[in-house]
Amino acid sequence: MKDILFLLFLIFTGISIEAQNLSKTFEIRYFTDDPNANGETDFKGETEWMNTNQRIHFLNDYANYASRFFGDTDFDKKVVDKKEVKKVIDQLKPQPSTSIRRTIPLNSWKAYGYKEGEETEQQKELDSWKLIPGATFLGGTLCMNNSVINKKIDSLNWRFRFEAKIDVNTGKFILDFNDRLKSVIYITP
Repeated sequence: MKDILFLLFLIFTGISIEAQNLSKTFEIRYFTDDPNANGETDFKGETEWMNTNQRIHFLNDYANYASRFFGDTDFDKKVVDKKEVKKVIDQLKPQPSTSIRRTIPLNSWKAYGYKEGEETEQQKELDSWKLIPGATFLGGTLCMNNSVINKKIDSLNWRFRFEAKIDVNTGKFILDFNDRLKSVIYITP
C-alpha cells in the first residue's frame, strides 16, 4: 500500500500544471523588532518610525524587486497601449437612464443653460443686429462702422445693470439712454 501511495505521489508531482495568474501586483512588508513599529505604521506620518535614510533604502529595495517582478529593469515599458484602453472603454455598458425623471445625456448638454426654444429666440435677436447698415459680428463682437442705432426697450422700473466694452478707433461715438424727452445717460468720447 505504501508503494502505491509513493507511486501516486511521484505521478502527481511529475505532472506540470500551468495555472492562470491571479494577480500582477505585489506588496512588500518590512518587519522589525523595533518597539516603535508596533503594528502597521505610516511610511511617513503620525506613526512613522523610519528615518529618511531607512526610507530611501526601503524604496530602493522596492524598486529593485519591482523591476524583476515586472520584467522591466528600466521602468520604461507601457502598461497598456491606447488600443487596449479604447477596447475596454468600448465594452463599458452605458449608464442606465431613469424611468421617471427625464434624463439628459452629458454628450448632448450645451454650454449655456437655455430653456426650451430660448436659444433660437436669442439667435433671432442677434441676427436682427446684422440688419443694421454697417453692423457686423467678428468673433462674437458687434462691430459698427458709420451706424446709427435707435432701439426702443421696455420700461425699466427696477434695478438693472448695463455693461459694455466700447473701443472707438476713430470718429465720433455717442451712447444716449433717454426717457423720451430727457437723457438719462449720455456718453461721448
